[in-house]
Amino acid sequence: MMGSPPLQHSAQEQVNGLVERTIPQGTWLDADYLWLTDRSRSLVELTDGYLEILPMPTRAHQRIDVGRVFDAGQGD
Repeated sequence: MMGSPPLQHSAQEQVNGLVERTIPQGTWLDADYLWLTDRSRSLVELTDGYLEILPMPTRAHQRIDVGRVFDAGQGD
């Protein structure tokens, strides 16, 4: 009998799980944050010892930002 296929977790879910199992929120140091970001493709912010895992930008959001950067470079 075949078992269920393994669950696929998003990178963000994996980082969330790692954060929950390691250092308590409010006690993260710069070195801890740098260690995490070196091993993750998720967008993570550190503020006053607290980590926040940010959602990945959507394609529509990225198109808007690219358009703004392009427009800003066209000024005289």
